[in-house]
Amino acid sequence: MYFSGVVVGNETFRDSKLFNPDNEILIYDVADASIGSVSDMKAYRYLSTVDGAVFNNIKSLCHHLKTAEFRNNKLRFVLRSRSWDYMASSKYSIHNVAIKDVKLVGPRIKSDARCH
Repeated sequence: MYFSGVVVGNETFRDSKLFNPDNEILIYDVADASIGSVSDMKAYRYLSTVDGAVFNNIKSLCHHLKTAEFRNNKLRFVLRSRSWDYMASSKYSIHNVAIKDVKLVGPRIKSDARCH
């Protein structure tokens, strides 16, 4: 899925049960000079919550973001990254992001695909 210059999706890695046991959605890319970039979102972070809600399914997240885009709302994203600082393996960051251009993308997505 794409929104505000950010590409996200579900991915399974060999160590997912250890580092992503809740199947959080992963940020794959953040375009330079995009809304996501200006909001300091970074690639390879997990979407922990969006406005306090947990999303493990791309289509339900897409629907939520489409509604925010229609209402011209900013959403609060809590991102989780893996880190190896003293006494912690995860770091969290908060990002308020204006939602624009929400759409499903990918090689198996049909051009008329909808979020609902």
